[in-house]
Amino acid sequence: MSAMKTQPRLQGEEATRLNLRVARLSVITAASLGLLKLAAGWLTGSLAIFASLVDSLMDLVASGVNYLAVRVAGQPADADHAYGHGKAEALAGLLQAGFIGFAGAFLLVEGVRKILGGGEVERLDLGILVMVVCTLASARITWQLRSTGRQTGSLALAAAAAHYASDVWTNLGVLVALLLVRWTNMVWFDGVVAAAVALIVLWSAA
Repeated sequence: MSAMKTQPRLQGEEATRLNLRVARLSVITAASLGLLKLAAGWLTGSLAIFASLVDSLMDLVASGVNYLAVRVAGQPADADHAYGHGKAEALAGLLQAGFIGFAGAFLLVEGVRKILGGGEVERLDLGILVMVVCTLASARITWQLRSTGRQTGSLALAAAAAHYASDVWTNLGVLVALLLVRWTNMVWFDGVVAAAVALIVLWSAA
């Protein structure tokens, strides 16, 4: 019965085209969110948003690696690769785990620094609005990547979905931090939430 419930996988050129389309979408999403966070971080002075920006930049790099991996993996076997190029996706998944781990370590250090150092955050309403948009966009692309990865059996897209899922948590953490700062004027909340999100990100990397 369980086999009947399994979603059928696309194969061949159809799967490759779908993988490439979704991989391109993830690159565009990462670039757009990165620019949005850069503007918000600059205008608000929020280090938490800048920390989230670094994660988005890593998303952009990882998405670019994914796109290249999907293109290579979709190539047919040749004289040098008798069994095709599918292992390129596995290598991309390994690279993304490294990116996620680095992002988690950065957020943890940043969170501790915010707890100890404090700071000022301006235009909190703008920062909150931007993080709501980023959270929703990250959740949407996560669903798209995961769904397509299941349809086509793409390891690279499955790894990208895990990466963007961690980005959803990162964005939510920054959003909660900004709300707490707005309600209490206690900037150290930003560091506490950032450190908690970092642990989730590191777990995702593992």
